[in-house]
Amino acid sequence: LWGLGSSATELFHVAAGGSEDRYPLAARSAGLQLDAAGGLLVAAAGAVVRVAPDGSSTTLLTGGRLAGRTLVGAVEEAGGRLWLVDGEGRLYRYGADGTLVAAFAPLHAPKGMAVAAGGAPVVANGDGTVVRLGGAGHLPEVVAWGRYSEVAAAGDGTLLLGGTAGVDRLRLATRELSPFAPGVGRRGAVAVAPDGTVAVADEGGNRLRLYGPGGEPLEVLLGLVQPRGIAVDGTGRILVANGYPDEIDVVREDGRLEPFAALPGVRYLAPQPDGTLLASRAGQVAVLDGAGRVVQSLAAPNAKGLARGADGSVVVAATDPDAVVRLNPDGTRQTLASGLVHPTDVEADAAGNLYVSDAGAGVVHRLTPDGAISLAAQGLLYPSALAVSGGRLFVSYGAGRLASFGIGPSGSGSRVELTGATVSRFAAKGLAASGEGRLYAAVGHEDRLLRLVLPPALPPAPGTVVY
Repeated sequence: LWGLGSSATELFHVAAGGSEDRYPLAARSAGLQLDAAGGLLVAAAGAVVRVAPDGSSTTLLTGGRLAGRTLVGAVEEAGGRLWLVDGEGRLYRYGADGTLVAAFAPLHAPKGMAVAAGGAPVVANGDGTVVRLGGAGHLPEVVAWGRYSEVAAAGDGTLLLGGTAGVDRLRLATRELSPFAPGVGRRGAVAVAPDGTVAVADEGGNRLRLYGPGGEPLEVLLGLVQPRGIAVDGTGRILVANGYPDEIDVVREDGRLEPFAALPGVRYLAPQPDGTLLASRAGQVAVLDGAGRVVQSLAAPNAKGLARGADGSVVVAATDPDAVVRLNPDGTRQTLASGLVHPTDVEADAAGNLYVSDAGAGVVHRLTPDGAISLAAQGLLYPSALAVSGGRLFVSYGAGRLASFGIGPSGSGSRVELTGATVSRFAAKGLAASGEGRLYAAVGHEDRLLRLVLPPALPPAPGTVVY
C-alpha cells in the first residue's frame, strides 16, 4: 500500500508483511497512481515524479505549462504517455518524450467569442486559455495560452486574439501564434471588415487603430474615450461602444465619429447576418436595426432563481432591482412584485402560484395568478433555496437547515423542521424535488450535490415554532 502522509509532503509504503517505509517529498502532493513496475506516479505542485519501490525518485515532468499548477492526478498510458489534471479542472496529455500533445480546459469566466472556420466556437477564457468548443460530449480544447479577452475571425481562416499585450494572430491548424498589433493597450477589442481591414479598439490609448490584412498599420483615429466593444457591419461601417460619451458611435469615412445609438454601458457588439446589431450590457442584450433603433430587448437580469410559468414565460427572482420579473417569450419583461429586500429563489406550483424567498426579510412570499401577494412562510433566517412537491414547500435557510411548509388546503401553513436533513454548515443554494419522495440539494460552498430521502409522510409539528 502506498499513501500520502498527513502533511502531504511524505510518502509511506506498507509492504505485504506489514513493514512500513517513509520517503520525504520535495513538494506537497495530491495524487497517487501505481505504475506498471510496482512504483508510483506522484502529482505535485508543478511536477510529476516517479517513485520506485525502493524509494528513489525521478522527475518526469516539470516547468512549462505546469509551472505554478497544483496537479491532483496523473495516469500513465502504455508507451509512457501521461494524462494529468490540475486543481482548476484542466487536463493535459504529454507524449513519452515530455512534449505537451494536447490540453483541455473548462469554461472559466469566458469573455470574447468568435466562430472559427468549420463552425466551432472559440472562446477566450479568463484563466489564460483560449478554447475551441467541440460540441456535446467533447471537452473544450485549449488552442492558445495567454491573457486574451477578445476573439475575431479573419477572412483567411485565422483568428485574431486581443488582450493586454496587444493583438496576436492564431493559426488553428498549427496552434501557431504570431504578433499582429503589439502594444495596443489595456483591452484591444477586435473586428474584421469584409475587405480584410482589422479595427482594434485601444481602450488604454483612447483611440481606434486600423490595420491591413497582413498587420500593416493603416490609420489611427483619435477622439474616443475608453472604447470597448467594436464591430463591422455588413456594409463595412465600423461601430464602436465609446466610453464617453457613453454611446455607440459609427466611424465615418473622414474618420469622425457620428452617434449611432444612445445606449450606455455597452461592452460587446456583434453584427448579425440579417443586418441587425447585438449590443450587450449589464442586464440586457439589445437588438438594433441599421439606423440604431432598439427593435428588441432581451432581458438578462441579475437572476438568483428561475421558474417556468404555466404560460411558458420564465419568472426570475432578480437582485438588480430586488424584484420578481416575468420574461415573456416575445422578449418583453413584466415586474410581478417589487420592493423585496433580497430575493434569492422562486418556485411555481401546479396551480400557477409563485413562491419567492426573501433573505433580507426572512420570509417566503406567495404570488397568485391574479396578482395577490401573501406570506407562505416566515421566521426564517436567510432563506435561500425553494422546492415544491406533494403539496408542501421546502425551504433551505440558515446554516444548512431545512424546513417544510404546507401549501395545500388541508395543511396550509404547518411547519416541519427536517432536523435529520441538515445538509451542511452552509445553506443549500439550490433545491429540487422529485416525485419519488427525494429532495436534491446543491451546496455550492462545498461543490456537492446531496440526495435527501424524505419520510413517506410529514407529520404536522406540535405547538408553535418560535425559531
